Amino acid sequence: MDKNNFRILKEYTSLKNSIPELEKIIAEELARIDKIEVQRERRSTELTSTQSKLEELSQELAKTEKEIFHYSEIAKKAKASISLVFTEDEINGLTKQYEHASGETDRFEEQGLELIDQISEAEEFIQNAQTFIKGSQETIKEIEAEINASNEDVFSEIKIKKRRIEILLEQLPEKVVNKLSYLNNKGPKFIPVSEITEKNTCQSCGNLVPMAILTSIETHQRFHTCQACERILIPQSTKY
Repeated sequence: MDKNNFRILKEYTSLKNSIPELEKIIAEELARIDKIEVQRERRSTELTSTQSKLEELSQELAKTEKEIFHYSEIAKKAKASISLVFTEDEINGLTKQYEHASGETDRFEEQGLELIDQISEAEEFIQNAQTFIKGSQETIKEIEAEINASNEDVFSEIKIKKRRIEILLEQLPEKVVNKLSYLNNKGPKFIPVSEITEKNTCQSCGNLVPMAILTSIETHQRFHTCQACERILIPQSTKY
């Protein structure tokens, strides 16, 4: 390491810390899209469920219609046969058969009407859900275009800073770049570089930096990390 590498790390840290603030500006606007996406996901789930339910209702209605036809035919035949028999037992038997079949026909017709109402409700929900999903996709596109247009400068600045970071990394020793990569994986808010304070402590975690390491860094420009938090240690800006 040399003094220039300390300057690079300082600039790198400054750039890394400034990008989240810029991204926050955009993130607040993108939250509008996130809300719509949540609604779209919920509606899509409900749509799939309702489509399955509609299929089940349609199958049940088909079975009910068969039952209506079956019992109405029995009722017709029983009614027609009553005038063709002569004994009281035969008449009573056919009458009971007719009444039972008529009752079953009425029951299944009532069930069929209920199923038709449920099918109509399901079809209406599906149509509304599909309209919402299609319309909300257009809304998202409009919001994205609006965000891109109104934040063109912010996007440009983020792009410039990220490109500058790439250039800085190319100038650092491989072991330093590898360490930065490792530390960045600890989380987006983790700051991988820390200055040594006037009290010879790590500025980020407060751990005391041993005199031997302090001398190695400030006098010999050697590469060291904090023994407590693993951050890369650099001298105060006034010392390089």
